Formats: sequence, C-alpha cells, structure tokens
Amino acid sequence: MYHQDIKKVFIAILANSKVDKFLFDQVGHRRVLDHTIANCHSARLYSNKFTIKKRYEVSAGMVVPEEDVLVSAFSQDINTFEMPPYLDDLQKLVGVVRDNDYLCLVRANNPFLPPYIISKLISIAAMNSYDFLTNVSDLNPEGLECEVLSRKMLGWLNENASEDDGRKNLTPLALDLSPHWAKIGITIGHFDHSYRSYSVASQDDLDGLREEYEKVGSTLRKFEGKCGRNFIHRL
Repeated sequence: MYHQDIKKVFIAILANSKVDKFLFDQVGHRRVLDHTIANCHSARLYSNKFTIKKRYEVSAGMVVPEEDVLVSAFSQDINTFEMPPYLDDLQKLVGVVRDNDYLCLVRANNPFLPPYIISKLISIAAMNSYDFLTNVSDLNPEGLECEVLSRKMLGWLNENASEDDGRKNLTPLALDLSPHWAKIGITIGHFDHSYRSYSVASQDDLDGLREEYEKVGSTLRKFEGKCGRNFIHRL
C-alpha cells in the first residue's frame, strides 16, 4: 500500500535545434546540451536515492520536434520524445507528461542549471503537493530557471491559456491565470543575482560561459592537487 502513494516526476528537457542555436557548441569537454543532460541525470539519480523515504521517483527525457537533428546526436544519452513540430511548448509537455504526477521543465540552453536546484524544486513540489512551483523571479539570473507543474495544472494551462497570454512563459502564465484550486509556490534565494546570465542564447553568452567554466576548472584542479579528487564535492 505504501508504494502506491509514490509520486512520479518527469524531468523534461525542452529542446529545438532551430531555436537553440548553440546546443552543439563546446564548453569545456562537453557540448552545451551534454551539460544540460548530465545535470538532469545527476538530479534524477540524487532524487531517486530517496525514493522510499520521500515517496517519489524521477525519470528524465528530452522533448524535441520530429526529425530534429538532436535526436540522432543525443538520443543515446537520454530518452527522447519526438513531438509534431506544429505543437507549441505547452502542447508538447502535455503530450509527454502521460502518467506522471509532475513535470519538471528544464530548458536545453541552460547548461549550468545545478542538479541540486532541480532536485530541490522536485522535492518541495512533490512533498507539499504544489500544482506549480518555480524559482523564476527578478532576483534569479537567466539560465537557472526551473519550474515544476502537476499534471492537472499543466493540462489546465494548455486548455485555458491563449497566445496573447504568452504560452511559452510558464511562470507569469501560472501566476496570472492560476485557477482557484491551484497551490502555487516559489523558491527565492538570499541575494540578488539577476545581473548574471547562465543561458546560451548568443555568442557573447557562449564566450562568457566558456571563460567562467575555465575559471571553475582551474580552481578544481588546484584543490585536486591539495585534497585529491575524491574529496571535492560539487553542489
């Protein structure tokens, strides 16, 4: 009876090579989308360590238009769900949520969204029965956005949101249109980091992240020499 209460959560990486132009570009030893996929896998693995205690289980997949070049390039690394290209983002997400209780949305061009943010929002949403939980605010930098929706809330937004409401921007959509029954929550940090950006939407973004990635790598190598690799813990 206990196991029947376990909630299912699906991490959906929303990707489109025609929109996200830099997914194949290298940052360090990985392509941009490789970083995003790896972080989602890490969040999934961490979350599932606590499946019995926290009573939810997490899977992950990439949602792409049919025949997108991303399918052949990345499908060996993550389950891939091909959707008709004429569908908008909300319709695609409704198509993949299926029998999951929650969907956690991650954008493909956010390669440095830390796994702990993903797993933290999943935990808060699932354990508190939120219909919508977001970390999007005017304090948070671009590129670290994460949103968790219940299957019921996702379906309601898809049915009730018009193009004028801005169907691609889920946080303002949910906050402005939320029905009376919806339980809405937000996570807010302790400092203003809105001046930073970790998304990859331009060549300047890519160059900046490459530079920052190298700085972090240099620090890691320094401490590996002093502490040993097994004693360094990434958040």
